Amino acid sequence: MPRLPVVLATAFAAIALAVVAVNIEFGSDAPEVSPPRRTETGRTPAFHLRLDGPARRRAARKCLDRITSAQAKALGAVKDDLALLADDPQVIRLILEDWEQRARISKFEAAAFGDLFARIRHPDFVAPGVTLLEHQEFQVRHKAIEVAATQRDPRFVPGLDRLFAEITERSPGEGMRTLDRIVSAARSCGGDHLPVLLARALRNPLPHVRDVAAAIIREDRMEGMRDRIASLLDDEEPQARLQAAWGLATFGDDRAVSQIIDGLNPRNPTLSSFCMEAARDLGLRDAIPTLKHHIPAASAELKSGMWLTLGVMGDPEAQERLRDWANDPEARVPDRIVGLMALAAMGKAKDLPLLRKIIRDGTAIEVQNIAVGLTFKTGAPDLELARGILSCGHFAHPGPAQVAEWLPRLGDRLVPWLAQRLDDGGDPVFLIASLDLSGTALARDEILRRRESHPRLVEERIRLMDLALRQEGPQ
Repeated sequence: MPRLPVVLATAFAAIALAVVAVNIEFGSDAPEVSPPRRTETGRTPAFHLRLDGPARRRAARKCLDRITSAQAKALGAVKDDLALLADDPQVIRLILEDWEQRARISKFEAAAFGDLFARIRHPDFVAPGVTLLEHQEFQVRHKAIEVAATQRDPRFVPGLDRLFAEITERSPGEGMRTLDRIVSAARSCGGDHLPVLLARALRNPLPHVRDVAAAIIREDRMEGMRDRIASLLDDEEPQARLQAAWGLATFGDDRAVSQIIDGLNPRNPTLSSFCMEAARDLGLRDAIPTLKHHIPAASAELKSGMWLTLGVMGDPEAQERLRDWANDPEARVPDRIVGLMALAAMGKAKDLPLLRKIIRDGTAIEVQNIAVGLTFKTGAPDLELARGILSCGHFAHPGPAQVAEWLPRLGDRLVPWLAQRLDDGGDPVFLIASLDLSGTALARDEILRRRESHPRLVEERIRLMDLALRQEGPQ
């Protein structure tokens, strides 16, 4: 998926937080120390951690034997259990043997193995996964989209292109979500056929599909398709036109930059937000006078986004005004909040003392919007600032966009500190979830160290982490 929808969603969440915030304390309801709950398969969530080689293969055999329509209730857990066992080459061999014997029995069997191939990235699953795109049943061909997204191999793309064409010809103007997923899966696969599929998507009657294809061409710097996206400059859909203008400007072709600047007009807030994101990405300083001109007529929500954009783009006058708002406790709440958010986004060393003080002593609404501001900053945030946000008590979980967007950028740098807070009696739900978001091998080890003290919590978290590792594939 292109990053743009995520960025816009974050922006709207940020502005909403400037109006209302909920102060949720963590740590008061620590989970009881209890054994892990068993899944539908009867196994504990992280059962794979304690099995030796022969036991793992016996468990895999039992899982494969349970992949039948009669076991529908437990099928999801059965396939997840197989994925957890699939770091064993012998388990991979068992799956492939069963695939050869069972794939042609019924569409149920073929689709079930498609689910497995979508859970486990492995080079030996590419060839069978590609054959799913030739299956006579549409339901099975459809399953191959998920397989391609996991396996990320160029051999999938010609088949995905045929599936895209089939859906478009059969139901013109329909199937937007499926077509979107096909294009995104093909993007993850890459290869010489990807431009063919993207060119097809650029001609699709659905504006969203054209928009997504143009965004991929821009974000992946596919300059060879510059002329293809130029054809969208006259598109009937405004956002498709603006996406093309953004892409061309990314490639150094400024012929349509004026469309981005004109789109900043607040009469269409959605397009204006889109153009602000483009202006920030391009460092389009020619947009600064236009933004300033439109601020008085903008809604409160859009006005906040405009000030944030001016600050991030480095306009000195806007930065000083934002800094004044952030430093003035008597400023209007929306002004002070956007000031704090902008200071976090700008990441200037001279603003860190104020931000750290507010994180330490400020209100939930102030701290949450500083956290949101960090999502607009390139690279990892200041370590002390991150520690303050994670220890302030204003977040029930680190998963929301305010934290989840930037915490992984810190890698292992936060892991020892998070582990120490666990040792000091901090809230295990919040801290283990934060370690999970760090996503490193060291973080996983620290979570595992708490298996005896918090068996249920650790097993459930490790299950999710290891399922993600299987889908990511060998490193």
